[in-house]
This record gives sequence, structure tokens and C-alpha cells, in this order.
Amino acid sequence: MAQRILVSKRIIVSILSIGERQLSNLVKDGVAIKVEDRYDLILTVKNYLSCKGTVSSYGLEEVDAITLGNLFGVSDRTIRELAQKDILKKSENGSYLKDECIKNYIEYLTEKMDKNSLAREEELKRKTADRQLKELKLQEQAKELHRTETVAKAITNMITVFKTKALTLPSKLAGRVTIENDIKVVEQILKDGVYELLRELSEWRIEDDGTNQ
Repeated sequence: MAQRILVSKRIIVSILSIGERQLSNLVKDGVAIKVEDRYDLILTVKNYLSCKGTVSSYGLEEVDAITLGNLFGVSDRTIRELAQKDILKKSENGSYLKDECIKNYIEYLTEKMDKNSLAREEELKRKTADRQLKELKLQEQAKELHRTETVAKAITNMITVFKTKALTLPSKLAGRVTIENDIKVVEQILKDGVYELLRELSEWRIEDDGTNQ
């Protein structure tokens, strides 16, 4: 959404070359857009020029660079620079057609604001991406995150260790099981062995070198 340019009553009546009473009527008619005690410059001028476009004298009033600069709140040097860029049009005698210049200047401001808005949006995206990257790096440093290769190495080590311990479990428990005659005691010995193995598995954690403890 384009940013608004809000100006005072003094500036808007100066640009439109109208009195305060006429400005009040334009506000009532929805031509002049008032925001609290100020006026939306772009919308107000666009609406006003649209209404004024049917007047036969539209665009005939000529002013010099200083007068036009005072209307726009810029220096006469800026006016001449805008004329060199073909944004503001001069008449054959070197003066400026006031209404046409106002219209062109508003279009210039609108385009400039759109570009600035896009640039700010791109800058915001870049800063957001940089912030997210920094957060990921901090999480990694705090060991809340691990690199993919580190996780893959740790999981491989975990599976190898678990497999080795699982394969040695029968021989580890065989001596205790063979001396027992009570089937319930045998089952409990086996359960305790399996649970111990699973407990060790549940407590594993990744180290920075990809090992697990």
C-alpha cells in the first residue's frame, strides 16, 4: 500500500489556488481527502484535477520556476531539474503550465513512493532472512540444532552400538537364565536386560563431532 503524503491546509489551498471556504466544500464533496487536520496531497490533487478537467481553461495558467517551487515546497533548482528530466513541462516562452505540472508532479511522487515502498519491502525481507539465519546459528551453537551430516553420523553410530549390544544380550543373560527354574523369574531377567538396553538408547545425545553418548 502506497504511503500517504499529508500536507497542511495552507499548502493544499496554495497548490490548488483556492480559498479555505472552497476547500471545505471540496471536503464535503469528497474531492479533498482530509486526514485529521491535514490533507492527502496525492488523492486530493488527483480528484481536484479530475473535476477540473472539464474546465476549458485547464492548464493555461503559467508560472515561473520559483512560484512552482513554492507550491511544491521545493527549490526552483529542483523544478528545473525535474523539467530537464521531462517530468515538468515548459511552455514555449519558458514558463510552466501550472495545472499540468501539478498533475505530472503528483504522478512523479506516486511512482517514486511505489519504488521506495518496494525497496523497503525488499530490505525488510533481507533483514528478516538475516535475522532468521542468525537465530539458526545461535541455536546450533547452543546445541539446539545440529547439522544434517552430524545427525546422520550420530544416528549411524547409535544404530551400530545398539545392534552390537542387542546381539550380545543373549550371551550376557544366558548364565543367569540357565540357573533359574521359575519361568517368571526368567522372563523378568530378560525384561530387565531389554529395558536396560532401551534406557541407554533413550539417553543418547549428539556430540559436535557426530558421536553420541
